[in-house]
Amino acid sequence: MLKTTLVALSLITATLLVAPATLVLPAQASVVGCDGPCDGGEDGSSQPPTSSQEDDSGGHGGPGGNGGDIAPLSTDEHISRLEKTCNGALQKLAKVPESLVKSFSPEGSVSVIAVCNSGLGHKAEIDGSQALPLQNSIAANPAMLDALQHQGFHVEDVVGIIVANGMATLYVHKGIA
Repeated sequence: MLKTTLVALSLITATLLVAPATLVLPAQASVVGCDGPCDGGEDGSSQPPTSSQEDDSGGHGGPGGNGGDIAPLSTDEHISRLEKTCNGALQKLAKVPESLVKSFSPEGSVSVIAVCNSGLGHKAEIDGSQALPLQNSIAANPAMLDALQHQGFHVEDVVGIIVANGMATLYVHKGIA
């Protein structure tokens, strides 16, 4: 028993002696300023060096943090990206059969979620093909129609739908009329 304890203790001791040599730890450093000019002409202050470019307008060649040399998107490019993003998300929705919408219970819970309805999103052309064949069934379902009207939307605004476990989620988009 004593031999086993001594062997275990020696293994632990050896591990503790070898571990610091193989263990990689982050380096810690501190900066010490100097009084007056340091080597290389630095004054030792904690202020960042000034940029030779004084243009802080965010345009090309500006300092980091405001876009630098990346040109801002045009309105058309921004709308195009919104369309790709929103339509891409809607295309991933499972196809809902009309019978499921017709049989949805009026006691079921209905959520209405706006898709690309803020800012330039109103100008985006959102593909409503998933919900288009279901519009008559949605309009005939009192629970779904009430939820839409309560949120200020119409059946024609529905661009996607999910129905599962007694719950329906209607995705709506209201473009600029």
